[in-house]
Amino acid sequence: MNKYMKIAYITLICLFTTSNSFSQIKNNRMENYKSNFYSYYEDRSKANASINCLNKVHCGYNGKLVPGVYDNSLSYVTLLPSLNSIGNISLTASTFVSMSDNINDKEYTTLYLLIDSTNIYALEELKNKYGHRLLGRDSVLIPAKWFSGELIHMFYPFIYGDSIVAPKIKRVVYDQGVEVNTKNVGSQIYRTNSELCKTIALMQRNKGEITINELTPDYRVQSEKEMLLLGREINRLIDKQFVSLDDEAEYSIMLYFDERTKVHLGVLLPKELGPTDRLWMTILSNAFEQLPSNTLAPYWSANGTPFPCLYLKAKFYKSKWHFSDYRFEN
Repeated sequence: MNKYMKIAYITLICLFTTSNSFSQIKNNRMENYKSNFYSYYEDRSKANASINCLNKVHCGYNGKLVPGVYDNSLSYVTLLPSLNSIGNISLTASTFVSMSDNINDKEYTTLYLLIDSTNIYALEELKNKYGHRLLGRDSVLIPAKWFSGELIHMFYPFIYGDSIVAPKIKRVVYDQGVEVNTKNVGSQIYRTNSELCKTIALMQRNKGEITINELTPDYRVQSEKEMLLLGREINRLIDKQFVSLDDEAEYSIMLYFDERTKVHLGVLLPKELGPTDRLWMTILSNAFEQLPSNTLAPYWSANGTPFPCLYLKAKFYKSKWHFSDYRFEN
C-alpha cells in the first residue's frame, strides 16, 4: 500500500469514526427526549419541569405596569445565580419588572425587583444599597444593579415533555440592571417562519380572516391549522395502495429537527410495534422524509436554542392521517 492509499484509508477511518460519534450523540439526545416524554405524559409524578420555578418579568412604562397578557406584558426568565441572589438574600422565583422610561426623548429600560413593602428586612437593606422607586401604594421597585448579563425572556412558556419551552423568546443583555441590547430571534419567535404557517397566513388573507399576529397570538388555533395542513401534505405523499379503508390506528410520534430544520420521525407509543405497526410507521416516515426543510418550526428552550423535536399524536381514520400537537393534550 503506497502512502497515498494509506492517507485515503486513514481518512476514511476518521470520517467513519467521526460520523459514528456524531450519530451516537444524536441518538443519545433523542433517547433523552423520548424519556422526557414518557416521564411527563405517562407518569406526571416523575416530571421535574415547572413553570413556577421561573422568575416572572412584567412590562412597565413610565412608572406603571402595562395591563393585559396578550400585549407582551409578562414574560419569564430562567433562574440565574447572578440574578437570584444578593448576598444572603435569596430571590428564587421572584417577580421583576422591566420598566421603560422616556427621558429627554431617549428611552431607557431598567430591570427592577418587585418587593412587597411588608418584607421590611429585605426592603430596607436593598433600598439603602440600590435605591428604589414606588409602584402603587404597596409595592417597591429595587433597580437590579447587581445584575449584568443576558436573560432569555420566554413568552407563553409551557411544559413540553418535561422541558420548559416557548413559542416566542427574546434575548436581553443588561449592564448593571439597565438594558443595553435586545435581540429577537428572527421571525421564528412566533413560529411563523415555517412554510405551513406562511400558507396559513396566506389562506387567512385570502378569506379575509384576522391573521395570527404578535399581539394576539392564539397558538391553539394556529397549531390546529398547522396540523391540518401537515395532514393534507402527508396524505398527499403517501401512496394510496398502502391504505386500507377499514383500518384505524393511533400513535404517539416525535418529529426531530436536523441542522437544516428538516424533520425525521421517531415512534414513541406504542413502545412495542407489531408487523403492521412497523409497516405503517415505515410508510409514514418515508412521507415525512419527503417534506422539505422548514416545513415546520421548532419551539424554543429556556437557554435560547431551538427545542429539537415536536411531540405529536398521529391518528389514522377515514383513510387519512390526522395530527395534533401534544402541547394541547390534557
